[in-house]
Amino acid sequence: MTKRGEGLHDFLEYFGWPKRGCDFCNRAFDEGETVYRLRFYRVGGIWPTLRFAFVLACADCAKDNFDSYYGFDAPEPCEQCGRPVIQEMTRHRRKHTLCSDYCQTLFHVAASNARAKQARRKARGDTRECVVCSEVFEPARADSRYCSSPCRQKAYRRRVTDNKCCVNGAFDNRNGHAV
Repeated sequence: MTKRGEGLHDFLEYFGWPKRGCDFCNRAFDEGETVYRLRFYRVGGIWPTLRFAFVLACADCAKDNFDSYYGFDAPEPCEQCGRPVIQEMTRHRRKHTLCSDYCQTLFHVAASNARAKQARRKARGDTRECVVCSEVFEPARADSRYCSSPCRQKAYRRRVTDNKCCVNGAFDNRNGHAV
């Protein structure tokens, strides 16, 4: 069984991601080069409404093609890959600094996996005491009662030998007939 998001890198690369270049001059970004992540406004849709998409630009293209009303933020590292990112200042505070749609997808899949893992951990509890040896352990499942396989086997053997199914050396069959 594969983990959720495990094959995501291969899937995204098959469709041309990660696109690591300027959307205007199509020049590939160098490793560690500062990226401008800017809003590109356009009119589109069924009704003529103003929409925007984020575009990646190199320093030259950003200075030639964009004049931001609010100005630009100071460079901050991308939370996924660490590349320096300069974004337009906005009236609203951004939650995350991400350099591209690729990093955004990977970041949110990883965050979703972390939330799911935390929910599973909360559902099964932090620690529990083993029924057989009274050792405190962290359960792998919500219904686990034993700390290990040997303790589970000891409990099974106690149940079988303590069971009243053995009468005069003969075992009672499940159908009720002595064997």
